[in-house]
Amino acid sequence: MGLTGCMRCLKYTVFVINLLFWLAGMALLGLALWLRFNPQTDQYTAIDEQLSARYYTASYILMAAGGVMTMFGFLGCYGALRESQCILIMFFTLLVLLFAAEIGGGIYAYMNKEKLSAFAKEAMKKTIKYEYGRDPIQTSAVDYIQDTLSCCGGENADDWISSHWSTKDVEQDIGVGEKQLVKVPSSCCTVEGKNSHGVDCGNFQKNEDPLLHGAGCSPSLGTYFRENLDVVVGAGVSIAIFQFLGMVLAIMLCCSIRRDGYEPANDDAVYKY
Repeated sequence: MGLTGCMRCLKYTVFVINLLFWLAGMALLGLALWLRFNPQTDQYTAIDEQLSARYYTASYILMAAGGVMTMFGFLGCYGALRESQCILIMFFTLLVLLFAAEIGGGIYAYMNKEKLSAFAKEAMKKTIKYEYGRDPIQTSAVDYIQDTLSCCGGENADDWISSHWSTKDVEQDIGVGEKQLVKVPSSCCTVEGKNSHGVDCGNFQKNEDPLLHGAGCSPSLGTYFRENLDVVVGAGVSIAIFQFLGMVLAIMLCCSIRRDGYEPANDDAVYKY
């Protein structure tokens, strides 16, 4: 006969926990897909190939983790309903391995989130200085970042002074005197600047034009990636709690099945697990 009393309650508790675990796996998979295919992130990471590779590698790992969690959740639900020691032990073992991997990955992500933020900042400054106006994809990415984050340059608009794009058609030294002309892309301009000066809003005398975004893009871009990693780490911690609870309850149920030495719940079963 099947489990009765408190052990029957434990059986369905394990089932519910694993159902939640299955749903959490689906949610994690959805989060990973959103991080990978978010058009805004595509534009932000387009400023540097290495930044894209690092960010998207992390999102692919997250997709794999979500898919594995979904399968494990199903396995736990099935094992609980069948009251199968074999399936529950396999589920517990796989869950311990996944839990250890997630803890390691979470610690790595948390310890390196500042590195990713710093890498994004440096990539922005490098792209502004050397690649803007040369590479169409990176040029579009910088314009998108400056427009959406309401920022200009890496640390500020002065980053454009020595850039390839700003100096390529200019014979004189730019930005050396207080009244020297500074040239920045129109994506640096505020809405007021674009409305009043059109495409020429990016040409101004140094330190005299109030119609540019005042903040630099590097801090905002670094914050964007840091916050995304915080979301991932937070989701991982929440899921890890479910995993740990699922492991404890699964092994408790397995021990109860073994101690009672009963037949599986279905009348047609011919094997004991």
